[in-house]
Amino acid sequence: MLNDNFNEEMRREVLITLHETPGVGWHTIQKAASYGAWSCYERFTEEAWCSSVGLKPEQAKKIIEAFRQLDKNTRRERFEKLGIKVMTFFDPGYPTLLAHTPQPPWVLYLIGHIDLLYRPTMAIVGTRGPTSY
Repeated sequence: MLNDNFNEEMRREVLITLHETPGVGWHTIQKAASYGAWSCYERFTEEAWCSSVGLKPEQAKKIIEAFRQLDKNTRRERFEKLGIKVMTFFDPGYPTLLAHTPQPPWVLYLIGHIDLLYRPTMAIVGTRGPTSY
């Protein structure tokens, strides 16, 4: 059981790191998840990320650099200082309806009343770059 918790925590940290890596999007994380990169990311070379997982060389470089620079404690302290709770797709409590969307967010950054995630809600969605049209 202790080993399972360690594996879950590592998978969570790997997922958050991938999510925060520039140039890595939903599909790239999906490829890593499908391959099971959680358990072997530390051994992956740039070539392994490309050939095994199917990433582009520039993505592989950025991922390797992100893991090289990773300081989990500093990241955790930053989130705590800002009052941010982080929930991943694999965490218990991830919103069920959100999990069943075609491309559910891998990571949710939460501030405020988390219980609101489980109540009926409404969202207004717009573009990041609006035009006059």
